[in-house]
Amino acid sequence: MGAHRHRGDLYHALAVTLLLLVLLLGAAPLDAVTIPAGPFSRGSTRAPDEQPVREIQLSAYRIDRTEVTVADYEAFLREGYRLQSAWSEAGWAWRAQHGAVPAMNRSGRQAAHPVVAVSWFEAAAYCRWRGGALPTEAQWERAACGGQPGPYPWGTQTTRPARWTTRMHPTDTLTVATAPVGEDPLPSPTGLKHAAGNVWEWTADWYHREAYQSGSGTDPQGPAGGTWRTLRGGSFANLPSYCTCTHREPAAPDQRRLTAGFRCAYSVP
Repeated sequence: MGAHRHRGDLYHALAVTLLLLVLLLGAAPLDAVTIPAGPFSRGSTRAPDEQPVREIQLSAYRIDRTEVTVADYEAFLREGYRLQSAWSEAGWAWRAQHGAVPAMNRSGRQAAHPVVAVSWFEAAAYCRWRGGALPTEAQWERAACGGQPGPYPWGTQTTRPARWTTRMHPTDTLTVATAPVGEDPLPSPTGLKHAAGNVWEWTADWYHREAYQSGSGTDPQGPAGGTWRTLRGGSFANLPSYCTCTHREPAAPDQRRLTAGFRCAYSVP
């Protein structure tokens, strides 16, 4: 009887393990690019908060080829938003107070467009639910320009058909003019799409204008705390100067913007 029960317990444990593996595989990135370990030159001389230019060493990682879509995020709203395990302690506290899901995530657009109006806390929870995390600023920048000088993923020209603003006067009409995440004729050298324009993208780091003047040169995590998190990449509503691979934009982590979305990063075993 004891041996029989032991086998039953073993079968149960195996079944649970298989189920966890299925769930883990189901949460793995469907379309991510691998960035090999190595150095890259972070920053630029174009703005004070992008200085100094410094060689940074990164471990290998993976990052979503495209921004998270409306359809991706709606799956999270159905299956993961209510799970405390998807949230950090601070994120769960924010959700308890502010987590009512707004109707702006879709904003009249189709499922293949990037999700918008997502707070930093929500973006971080989604990535955790997917088995990843928001990319650090260094990871995002390395993937966006592929370690090349930029300032854009394709080089220096601003006459390319990037998804940034053509509004040249404050009174011009502005609409939610995102493109589907897969439609980008100008991907970065690493394969990222819409690294410039379309929507701003949340990163993991706290923002500080002097963050680059100190800190580790290997896998930097940014300041230990702060008031704002950092957005990268610019959006459909921004001029090209905001859509470079190195531009850093502060934003309150509880803020939901119609111009802001995100993508996730994943560790490499």
